[in-house]
Amino acid sequence: MKRDEAFPSNFLKAEHLVNAAGQSIAKRVTITGVEDVTYPDGKMGRCISFKETNKKLGLNKTNWTAIEKITGKADDEDWAGSKIEIYRTMVEFKGDMVEAIRCRPVGGWDAAPVSEEPHGQDAGEDRSVLMAADEIPVAAGKTPLEEAVEVMDRLAWHKRNLEHHLRWPRPGPGRSAKRSRTTRRR
Repeated sequence: MKRDEAFPSNFLKAEHLVNAAGQSIAKRVTITGVEDVTYPDGKMGRCISFKETNKKLGLNKTNWTAIEKITGKADDEDWAGSKIEIYRTMVEFKGDMVEAIRCRPVGGWDAAPVSEEPHGQDAGEDRSVLMAADEIPVAAGKTPLEEAVEVMDRLAWHKRNLEHHLRWPRPGPGRSAKRSRTTRRR
Protein backbone atom coordinates (compact mmCIF):
# COMPACT_ATOMS: atom_id res chain seq x y z
CA MET A 1 0.00 0.00 0.00
CA LYS A 2 1.26 3.47 -0.88
CA ARG A 3 1.20 6.44 1.48
CA ASP A 4 -1.45 8.26 -0.61
CA GLU A 5 -3.69 5.19 -0.38
CA ALA A 6 -3.26 4.87 3.39
CA PHE A 7 -3.64 8.63 4.01
CA PRO A 8 -5.71 10.12 1.17
CA SER A 9 -5.54 13.86 0.72
CA ASN A 10 -8.11 16.29 -0.65
CA PHE A 11 -5.37 18.40 -2.26
CA LEU A 12 -3.50 18.16 -5.54
CA LYS A 13 0.23 17.55 -5.27
CA ALA A 14 2.97 17.93 -7.87
CA GLU A 15 3.32 14.13 -7.99
CA HIS A 16 -0.24 13.93 -9.39
CA LEU A 17 0.99 15.67 -12.57
CA VAL A 18 3.08 12.77 -13.89
CA ASN A 19 2.09 10.31 -16.62
CA ALA A 20 2.68 6.55 -16.58
CA ALA A 21 6.14 7.04 -18.13
CA GLY A 22 7.17 9.34 -15.25
CA GLN A 23 7.17 12.49 -17.40
CA SER A 24 5.78 15.79 -16.15
CA ILE A 25 2.49 16.78 -17.71
CA ALA A 26 0.24 19.80 -17.68
CA LYS A 27 -3.52 19.50 -17.21
CA ARG A 28 -6.23 21.70 -18.62
CA VAL A 29 -8.75 22.40 -15.87
CA THR A 30 -11.84 24.55 -15.33
CA ILE A 31 -12.14 26.47 -12.07
CA THR A 32 -15.48 25.83 -10.35
CA GLY A 33 -14.89 27.91 -7.24
CA VAL A 34 -12.58 29.26 -4.57
CA GLU A 35 -13.15 28.64 -0.87
CA ASP A 36 -11.61 29.06 2.57
CA VAL A 37 -9.86 26.00 3.95
CA THR A 38 -8.12 24.97 7.16
CA TYR A 39 -4.95 23.00 6.39
CA PRO A 40 -3.86 19.99 8.49
CA ASP A 41 -1.29 22.19 10.28
CA GLY A 42 -4.09 24.52 11.43
CA LYS A 43 -3.34 27.42 9.07
CA MET A 44 -6.13 29.09 7.12
CA GLY A 45 -5.95 29.67 3.39
CA ARG A 46 -7.82 29.71 0.09
CA CYS A 47 -8.06 26.83 -2.36
CA ILE A 48 -9.44 26.29 -5.86
CA SER A 49 -11.77 23.48 -6.88
CA PHE A 50 -11.92 22.13 -10.43
CA LYS A 51 -14.52 20.49 -12.65
CA GLU A 52 -12.13 17.68 -13.64
CA THR A 53 -11.15 16.41 -10.18
CA ASN A 54 -12.38 16.26 -6.59
CA LYS A 55 -8.96 17.35 -5.35
CA LYS A 56 -8.35 21.02 -4.61
CA LEU A 57 -5.30 23.22 -5.18
CA GLY A 58 -4.12 25.36 -2.29
CA LEU A 59 -3.59 28.94 -3.44
CA ASN A 60 -0.29 30.65 -2.84
CA LYS A 61 0.66 34.19 -3.87
CA THR A 62 2.39 33.04 -7.07
CA ASN A 63 -0.58 31.02 -8.36
CA TRP A 64 -3.02 33.73 -7.23
CA THR A 65 -1.15 36.34 -9.28
CA ALA A 66 -0.97 34.02 -12.30
CA ILE A 67 -4.72 33.28 -12.22
CA GLU A 68 -5.47 36.96 -11.72
CA LYS A 69 -3.47 37.75 -14.89
CA ILE A 70 -5.05 34.86 -16.84
CA THR A 71 -8.63 35.77 -15.95
CA GLY A 72 -8.18 39.54 -15.80
CA LYS A 73 -10.23 39.50 -12.58
CA ALA A 74 -8.82 40.63 -9.24
CA ASP A 75 -11.63 39.05 -7.16
CA ASP A 76 -11.27 35.29 -6.79
CA GLU A 77 -15.07 34.95 -6.60
CA ASP A 78 -15.17 35.81 -10.34
CA TRP A 79 -12.75 33.05 -11.44
CA ALA A 80 -15.41 30.30 -11.74
CA GLY A 81 -15.63 28.95 -15.29
CA SER A 82 -12.10 30.05 -16.23
CA LYS A 83 -9.89 27.50 -17.98
CA ILE A 84 -6.23 27.26 -16.97
CA GLU A 85 -3.37 24.78 -17.17
CA ILE A 86 -1.71 23.46 -14.06
CA TYR A 87 1.77 21.99 -14.36
CA ARG A 88 4.55 20.58 -12.20
CA THR A 89 7.85 22.39 -11.86
CA MET A 90 10.81 22.78 -9.51
CA VAL A 91 10.98 25.88 -7.30
CA GLU A 92 13.25 27.07 -4.52
CA PHE A 93 11.64 26.86 -1.07
CA LYS A 94 13.58 27.64 2.09
CA GLY A 95 16.89 27.00 0.33
CA ASP A 96 15.87 23.65 -1.21
CA MET A 97 14.61 22.76 -4.67
CA VAL A 98 11.14 21.21 -4.34
CA GLU A 99 8.33 20.21 -6.69
CA ALA A 100 5.36 22.58 -6.95
CA ILE A 101 2.23 23.13 -9.01
CA ARG A 102 2.02 26.34 -11.03
CA CYS A 103 -0.76 27.86 -13.16
CA ARG A 104 -0.62 29.32 -16.67
CA PRO A 105 -3.04 30.10 -19.52
CA VAL A 106 -4.19 27.18 -21.67
CA GLY A 107 -1.39 26.65 -24.20
CA GLY A 108 1.19 28.58 -22.17
CA TRP A 109 1.87 32.27 -21.65
CA ASP A 110 2.81 32.90 -25.30
CA ALA A 111 -0.03 30.91 -26.87
CA ALA A 112 -3.06 32.33 -28.64
CA PRO A 113 -6.41 31.86 -26.87
CA VAL A 114 -7.86 28.36 -27.23
CA SER A 115 -11.53 27.76 -28.10
CA GLU A 116 -13.82 26.15 -25.55
CA GLU A 117 -13.49 22.34 -25.66
CA PRO A 118 -15.86 19.98 -23.90
CA HIS A 119 -14.11 17.48 -21.64
CA GLY A 120 -16.54 14.71 -22.52
CA GLN A 121 -16.83 13.60 -18.92
CA ASP A 122 -19.97 11.72 -17.90
CA ALA A 123 -21.44 12.21 -14.45
CA GLY A 124 -20.66 8.57 -13.61
CA GLU A 125 -16.89 8.81 -14.22
CA ASP A 126 -14.39 8.83 -11.38
CA ARG A 127 -13.19 12.39 -10.75
CA SER A 128 -10.56 11.51 -8.16
CA VAL A 129 -7.76 11.89 -10.72
CA LEU A 130 -7.44 14.19 -13.69
CA MET A 131 -8.39 12.92 -17.14
CA ALA A 132 -5.61 11.47 -19.31
CA ALA A 133 -7.05 13.19 -22.43
CA ASP A 134 -5.93 16.55 -21.01
CA GLU A 135 -2.29 15.53 -20.58
CA ILE A 136 0.27 17.79 -22.20
CA PRO A 137 3.94 16.72 -22.02
CA VAL A 138 6.18 19.27 -20.35
CA ALA A 139 9.93 19.66 -20.91
CA ALA A 140 10.23 16.65 -23.18
CA GLY A 141 13.21 14.51 -22.29
CA LYS A 142 13.86 16.02 -18.86
CA THR A 143 12.05 15.38 -15.63
CA PRO A 144 11.78 18.17 -13.07
CA LEU A 145 14.39 16.35 -11.00
CA GLU A 146 16.82 16.33 -13.95
CA GLU A 147 16.16 20.04 -14.53
CA ALA A 148 16.82 20.77 -10.85
CA VAL A 149 20.06 18.79 -10.90
CA GLU A 150 21.21 20.79 -13.94
CA VAL A 151 20.40 24.08 -12.17
CA MET A 152 22.18 22.92 -9.01
CA ASP A 153 25.27 21.97 -11.08
CA ARG A 154 25.35 25.46 -12.61
CA LEU A 155 24.98 27.05 -9.17
CA ALA A 156 27.83 24.89 -7.82
CA TRP A 157 30.05 26.02 -10.72
CA HIS A 158 29.27 29.68 -9.94
CA LYS A 159 29.99 29.11 -6.26
CA ARG A 160 33.39 27.52 -7.02
CA ASN A 161 34.19 30.38 -9.40
CA LEU A 162 33.29 32.98 -6.77
CA GLU A 163 35.33 31.19 -4.08
CA HIS A 164 38.31 31.11 -6.46
CA HIS A 165 38.12 34.87 -6.99
CA LEU A 166 37.74 35.55 -3.28
CA ARG A 167 40.98 33.68 -2.55
CA TRP A 168 43.11 36.08 -4.59
CA PRO A 169 44.87 38.60 -2.33
CA ARG A 170 43.39 42.08 -2.34
CA PRO A 171 45.20 45.20 -1.24
CA GLY A 172 44.42 45.99 2.39
CA PRO A 173 44.17 49.40 4.06
CA GLY A 174 47.29 51.48 3.54
CA ARG A 175 48.61 49.19 0.78
CA SER A 176 48.38 49.86 -2.91
CA ALA A 177 47.84 47.28 -5.60
CA LYS A 178 51.23 46.76 -7.26
CA ARG A 179 51.51 45.56 -10.79
CA SER A 180 53.40 42.40 -11.37
CA ARG A 181 56.26 42.33 -13.88
CA THR A 182 54.20 40.22 -16.23
CA THR A 183 51.42 42.80 -16.43
CA ARG A 184 51.60 44.73 -19.67
CA ARG A 185 51.76 48.51 -19.41
CA ARG A 186 49.87 50.71 -21.83
